Amino acid sequence: MDDSSALPAATLEGSTGVPARRPRAPRNRLEPRNVEVREWLFPERKRLAESGAGPGDGRYLTTSKNFRAPRFRALYRQWLEDPTNTLWMAGSNTLGDALDRDHGRVECVELSRQYLHLSPLVDVA
Repeated sequence: MDDSSALPAATLEGSTGVPARRPRAPRNRLEPRNVEVREWLFPERKRLAESGAGPGDGRYLTTSKNFRAPRFRALYRQWLEDPTNTLWMAGSNTLGDALDRDHGRVECVELSRQYLHLSPLVDVA
């Protein structure tokens, strides 16, 4: 018997302004090898940001260049706030598995008006 039926259903709610449709399960979680790289890179990046720190070595420069996409910058900002759980959650496949087993759902709401005046605030946190 599968114990997954004992898990509570998870719901991810949001207002996107896009007509609602059945979403695909997210597949952009970090692979385990990328989580390990982050466990080294993020503390190193924080150390180098401190005053008096020397320049980064070749490994740091190459690794940070490979992971400079906006999603990784956002992940780093989140890691600064919660270094214990951020990388574990980014590498977790719990949400995708729940959606695949129909134990979770993403609810989209069509907005009645546009909120374009708030767009400068996106990716500011």
